[in-house]
Amino acid sequence: MTAGSVSGLEKREARGTATVARLRQAAEALDCDLRIAFVPRKGLQRAVEEQTMRKASEERNRIVHSMRLEAQDSGVARSLAEAADAESWLTGRTREIWD
Repeated sequence: MTAGSVSGLEKREARGTATVARLRQAAEALDCDLRIAFVPRKGLQRAVEEQTMRKASEERNRIVHSMRLEAQDSGVARSLAEAADAESWLTGRTREIWD
């Protein structure tokens, strides 16, 4: 890479317009591997907990909706504990959390 290429890449990076291809070229020029990673802002554990609660809530809402359509909703919302549902996602359905 030339000095001009490096300068251009630095400017594009500052604007948020640098491409992976150009970053890969820079890494090669520096005899480095390019690594791009997504790092949860709240930490992985918190991200998993939030997604688990979201999935449990969605599932609970679908069940409650179906029960209401069948006029069987008397008390069903209270009987479906979200915490227990979330726990079932963590213990037995972890592969489906991000689906």
